[in-house]
Parts: sequence; C-alpha cells; structure tokens
Amino acid sequence: MAAAGTVGRLLREAGAGPVVWVASGDVAAWSAGLAAEGFQMVAAPDGADVVVVADTSWNDAPLFRRRRFLLSLHDRLSPAALLALVPAGWERPAGECGYEVIAIADGCVLARVVAAVAPDQAGEAYEGEGSLDLRWSPDEVDWLRPDPRGVWHEVTAVAETARAYALHDPYGGHRGAAVLSRHLGCPIDPGHVTFGAGVASLLRDLVALADGGTVLVGRYGFADVPGWVTQARSPVRVFDESAAWCEAIRRARPSLVIADRPTQRGVVHPVDQALAEASRLGAVVVIDEANANYLDPAQSAAWLTARHDNLVVVRGLSKGYCQGGLRVGYAIASAALSRRVRAAVPALQTSELALQVALRMLALPDPLAGLRARIAEMRPRTERALTAFGLQPDPGHPALPWLTAPATALDRLAERGVLAKRLRAADRSAPDLAKIAVPLSDERAAMLTDALTDAPTDRAAGPADALTDRAKTP
Repeated sequence: MAAAGTVGRLLREAGAGPVVWVASGDVAAWSAGLAAEGFQMVAAPDGADVVVVADTSWNDAPLFRRRRFLLSLHDRLSPAALLALVPAGWERPAGECGYEVIAIADGCVLARVVAAVAPDQAGEAYEGEGSLDLRWSPDEVDWLRPDPRGVWHEVTAVAETARAYALHDPYGGHRGAAVLSRHLGCPIDPGHVTFGAGVASLLRDLVALADGGTVLVGRYGFADVPGWVTQARSPVRVFDESAAWCEAIRRARPSLVIADRPTQRGVVHPVDQALAEASRLGAVVVIDEANANYLDPAQSAAWLTARHDNLVVVRGLSKGYCQGGLRVGYAIASAALSRRVRAAVPALQTSELALQVALRMLALPDPLAGLRARIAEMRPRTERALTAFGLQPDPGHPALPWLTAPATALDRLAERGVLAKRLRAADRSAPDLAKIAVPLSDERAAMLTDALTDAPTDRAAGPADALTDRAKTP
C-alpha cells in the first residue's frame, strides 16, 4: 500500500496545492503523514486542493459502490482539485466516473475531474441580466425569407395533426428523407435518418455508441456532453476541436468522437481524413452541425455518410431557423450505423406537429439566404466596435453570427451592461472564452455602439433588451 511519502511525492510532481482533506481511511494517520510532507490538513472538502481516499475496506467493495462513491465526490471537489486513491485498483471506476488518471505509483492512483455530472450545464451560461443581451440572436428572425413563421399558418388542423400516431414511421425517415435530400443536396436513404427531440437530446442518446469505450469530446462543444458520457460510464478525453483532429484521435484511441462543425471558434474542418483515421481505430464520429445552418447546406458533412461507415451527422432547427422551442433535430447516419443509432434513440421522440412544421421549414427555398447576407453586413461592424473597445475578437468564420474573445471580455462588457456568453472549456487546463453575438437589427447594433463608447454606468443591473422576449437562439 502507498505510504504518505509516496502520495506526497506524486502530489508535488503534479503541482497540487497544499490543502488536503482525507475523505476516507485512517484520518489521523494520514493527516500526520501528509502534514510531515508539508501539506495542510482540513476537516472538510471546502477549499481543499487534494482529496485523499485511503480506506482498505474498498478493496472488497463491488464496482458499482466504488462508482457511486466517486460520483458523490464530484459536487464536493473544487474544479482544480486532485483525487488521491489508495490502494490501487481504482483506475477503471475513476475513468468511468469522469476522472482522468494522471499518475499511478506504488499503489496510489492520482486523478482529476474532467467531467462532472450536473443538470443543464449549458443553461447556466444564460443566467443574469443586462441592458443588451448578446448571448443569443433574437433578431435573426427578421431576416428570414420567406418567413418560416408562415409555416405555422399551414398547420391549421392542429388537433388532427396531434392525433396522428406514426407507428409506421417512428423515426420520421420515410417522411423526411426526400426533404433532407433536396435540402442538403445529396441522396439520403429513409432508413439512415432518425428524428429526435432536438440536437441536445440526440447527442445524449448517441453517447451509447461508445459501448463503454473512451469518448473524445471537443473542448468548447455542448457543455452537457462530458457529464452525459460520465453517466454512461465511459472515460472522457478532451481535445482542441479547432486544431487538427487526426492527431487527437490517434493519441486518445477513442471508441467515439463528438465534435462541432463548425466549431465555436469558427473552424470548418475537412473531415475526410479524420473519418478515415477514426475508422482505422474502430471509432465512431458524431459531428454536431447545429451551427452549420448558417453555412450553405451543401457544406454539410452529411454526404460523407455514403463514403464512410462510421459517421453520424446531427442537425437541428434552433440556429438560424429560430425554432429552438420546436425541439426537433435529426441524425443522418452511415448505413452500417443506422440500426445502432435507432437502437440508441427512442422511437416516436418527435411530436407529429413538430415534425410536420420542421419538414415544411426545411422544404422552403433557402429561407436563410437573407440572414446570411445580413450577417455578412453586420459582423465586420461588430468586430470593429469590439476591437475599438480594446477587446481581441477572434476573426472566426465570416458566416457565423458571433465572435469569440478571451474570457476577460465578459467582465469588461458587463461593466457596460452588455452580456456575453461564457464558453467553458471542458478541460480545466484550457481557458474559457467569451462568445459575443452579432447584433443584426439596427436597434441592437446602435445599443452596442452606445454601450462601448459611453462612460460605464449602472446599466449592468438593468433588464435585458426587449428583443430577448422573442424566440431566443443560443
């Protein structure tokens, strides 16, 4: 069994802080031993840099009890805390419960949290108020032609539509394939399409494609994904999705990759080579194209599902279409994966009313063309305003209605009553980012200009701009 000296050495090598809480084991003996190594002992986890679990009774405990215990520690650890587990044998449950093992020596396992299980982590970024809310783009809807809101007038027999019970087509593929084929400009087989209750819901279900293996997730992807992976008892690894994917896939050797395209930082990767590398290693790749609505539909990776047998592309109608409340998303899978995708996603997940509205909107003749033109007009204006204010916005992709900047921009903008979204890095070693929506209406653009050129006021305490009462697009 590891001695306090071994644990102390590992902690120093890992750069751990000095405050230690012994959560389990002979508290007196371990406290004395680690105090002799120069660490400061505390009686509660609050503020602890290290949590030590050193109880030999765990040797005989079943695996599920170890998992339950490790998960219970998530809420008690600070984000940067390390976990020292003694004796050895904790490697597997630690990896399955959202921890990354960073060192093993002489019967001690040293780990850190990489994915905590918590409800709606993505939603936390939308708390708080300001005079101008640039965490979403409520003014996108003004630039859609024809206006998708007109689709609702077509669905007049709501009661009859809601009564329809499509047991013959529980995943919507037979009704949706032709529409998607025209929309994306490539042939889509009905059996390869799976509709679900929004992109987030589909991502949650598709975690099952890892079959317990390692899941490689993008650093600034959907915030809840790492926690879902942990709930599924799969190890989580994080990579910089704005950099080259192939090397990250080779290093992690995952069973499943989940990444945005385009990324939050505006990179649209060519994925052919990454798919081939993932296939060589036996990995499935799920590409989240929720933000791809702002690009030309022909730029979707959906057409590659006919070339690669390990690809799933997920899209929705929240971004651009301004229909987040509709809760409709769809997954297009390679032929070899279609049955596994449908096995992971509950049948009849999309209401008939929502599906019918979604298909009508997707059948419209490019209603987002006007929106793309408006973004191209207003984005440079926002970038100039932020730069003049002393921020350092990342150029990103010119078609996307937001810019990113270092997280220090969050407080500076908040001082002027402007709210930006915090993009939390999934790996603790990377910095958070600020995501700043481009004001598309003249009214909101003028509000931003005024906020950044006037002297700071108490606007941060005021209500968000009235436009946020409309349908919100995160």
